[in-house]
Amino acid sequence: MLLSALALVTKCEENKNQILKDPNYIVLEVRAYPMPQFRQYAINQDHLYVLLSNKNTDEDSLLVEKAIPNLDYNKLAGVFDRLSEEVYTNKCVEDGMVMNLILFEETLETRNIQFSNIYNEELNEIIEFVNSNTEQKYNVYYDKSKLEEDLKNCN
Repeated sequence: MLLSALALVTKCEENKNQILKDPNYIVLEVRAYPMPQFRQYAINQDHLYVLLSNKNTDEDSLLVEKAIPNLDYNKLAGVFDRLSEEVYTNKCVEDGMVMNLILFEETLETRNIQFSNIYNEELNEIIEFVNSNTEQKYNVYYDKSKLEEDLKNCN
C-alpha cells in the first residue's frame, strides 16, 4: 500500500513537472474528502496554473495557465519561513476542507504544510493571490470569520 501511494505521488509530480517546466514552485492543494478529484494551484516564477488532479487515475488536467508579469515569487515563497508547524487544524471539525501548501525546490518537495478547517494569515496570502488571478469559478473558498468562529466554539 505504501509503495502504491509513493508511486501515485511520483506519477502526479512527474505530470506536474511536465506542465510547469520550472524546478521551483509552490502548490496549493484544495481537497474535499472523500472526493478523488482535487484542485491544485501551482505558482512558479511567472505563471499561475490551475490543475484538476485525480488520485484514482494519477492524472492532472490543466484548467488554467496564466502568465503573471512582475510576479514576486520570492515574497510568496517567504510564507513558508513564517510557518513554524507542519499541521494546523481545528480538531473539533471532522469533515471539511483540507489544504496543503507545498514548496518545491529543484522539483523536490521541501515543505508540506497541512491546514484543516482553520484560518491562517500566511495561507490566506497565497489564497488571495490565487483568487485575484483566476476567474471566480476557480477561486478558493476561505471564510475567515466562519473558520475563526468554528475554532472559538471548539473550546
